[in-house]
Parts: sequence; structure tokens; C-alpha cells
Amino acid sequence: MRRWVGARRRALGALAALALAAASAAAAPPPAAAPETGRPAGFFDRHAEGWFWYQDPPPEPEQPEETPEPPAPQAAARPAPATPALPADDPREALRRLREQLEIAQARAVMDPTPESLRAFLELNLAVHKRAERFANVWQQVLWTHPELDPRTERPAAQAALHAWRDRLAEVVKARLRQAARRWGIWYFYESTCPFCKAQAPVLKRFAAEHGFHVMAIALDGVPVPEFPDARPDTRGWAERLGVRTVPAFFLVDPRRRRVVPVGAGYMAPSELAERIYTVLEGHPPGTPPDRGAGPVREASL
Repeated sequence: MRRWVGARRRALGALAALALAAASAAAAPPPAAAPETGRPAGFFDRHAEGWFWYQDPPPEPEQPEETPEPPAPQAAARPAPATPALPADDPREALRRLREQLEIAQARAVMDPTPESLRAFLELNLAVHKRAERFANVWQQVLWTHPELDPRTERPAAQAALHAWRDRLAEVVKARLRQAARRWGIWYFYESTCPFCKAQAPVLKRFAAEHGFHVMAIALDGVPVPEFPDARPDTRGWAERLGVRTVPAFFLVDPRRRRVVPVGAGYMAPSELAERIYTVLEGHPPGTPPDRGAGPVREASL
């Protein structure tokens, strides 16, 4: 009986040892190859491992860190452009910036017609119009206090006053031409077959009689016309010397001082011919102030 009990205890201890060995083998890493044989190492080959031997678990593979995606950029609100302040040193730069800002706002409103872009353009456009209106008001006030700067005092805009101004101007031109006829004569170059010369001849004859000019008609083809039967042929080559390329052509001539001044070419009405001669003599058109930098047309010597 005692022998049977001892055998039973030995069997239970062997079973417990086998169970612990199986548990250790399951928790251990896969067997490595034996250095001598190259086969997988068995339990007896791994003699450094005991039942209570501590072994660190294999490290877990590192997972790449997920980079959060940046948020989508939101469209920034377009601020309404404001009227730039005028610098005291250079107003031209301020005016240029204001003009560019208005053009940019207009282009943005046309290309992207949103309520915001239209409102920004209209606000800036209104500011520019107010500035222009203020400029016009100050301009008018300055002309009221300084009438010598107002060109309307010389040439009025009202219809009734304009008629009076034209009548007075015509008298001034007529008096100047009568005075000039005492010194100057007119050379008239023409051709008998030119239609414009045929229309110009009677006009020129009446104009000369009204203002007292002596006309010497020079026929480039040598044929006289009824209005100027004493026309002379161009035997001395005056047309070439004076550069006549178009007929009819007109020149003012001072025979005493041997000076010649071109008036123009092509058909001219009496009013245009009078204005041309006045401008040549005075250096400025009738009714306009004298130009200090200009003067009578340069005279050529005969």
C-alpha cells in the first residue's frame, strides 16, 4: 500500500513538470538554429532557459506617425480699397495711386462681379467723383474772383454774346488786312485746267478788291484766265524755288523788302484766306492771345 502511494505521487509530479515545460515552451520565441547542426534548436539545446527564466517580449514594429492634413485654405475676404491719403511732398504719386486703385477695382468688378467687388468699386468711384466735383467748384470760384484767367471773357459761350464777339473779331481782322495791303501783295500760282483754280479765281478777285491787295497771278501752264487776264507765265522758276507742289497756292510778298511768306495751298474761302493772312502776320489766329514762343512765319528772300 505504501509503495502504491509513492508511485502515485511520483506520477503526479512528472505530469506537473511536463505541464510547466509545455507552458514555458509556448511562451518562448521560436527556436533558433543550432550553431553546430544548423537544425532548429530543441528544448535541451536552450539550456540557458529555465522554468523561471525572464525573457523580454519581442519589440513591436514601429508604426509610422500619421501627419494630419493641413486644413484647406479659406478665401480671404477682399477689403474695400480706401482712398489713399494725399502726401504733402508729391501729389502726383497720390494721383497715380488713386488712378491705379480705381482701375484695379473696376477690373476686379468686371472679371469677378460679386456684390463685394461691385460695392468696393462703386465706393471708390463715388469718392473719386466727389473729389472731381470739389475741384470743379474751386475752379469756378477762382475764375469768378480772377476773371482775367477765364477764356470766356475773351470768347464768350452764350449765343448772343458769341455773335457780338464774332462781329467785333471780323472788324479787327479786316482792319489788319487793310493795313497789311499797303505793304504786302499776293502771289497766286494756278493752272488753267485745274478745277479748284477755276473756282478760286473769282473768290480771290473779290477778296483782293475788298481788302485792297494787289494780286499777281502766275500761270504754271502759261494760260491766262478771265479773272486775271494779265497773268504771267513762270519764266523765272518761282514755283520751283518756293516749293509749289499743289495749286492753287498763295504767298504774301513784300516787293520793297523783297520778302515772301507762304500762306497755304488748296481752295480757300474768303474767311479762311483772311484768317490765314492774319495768322501769318500776327503769329497767332484771330481771337486767341499771342503766343510768346511763336511769331510771324519766317520770311524768305526774293
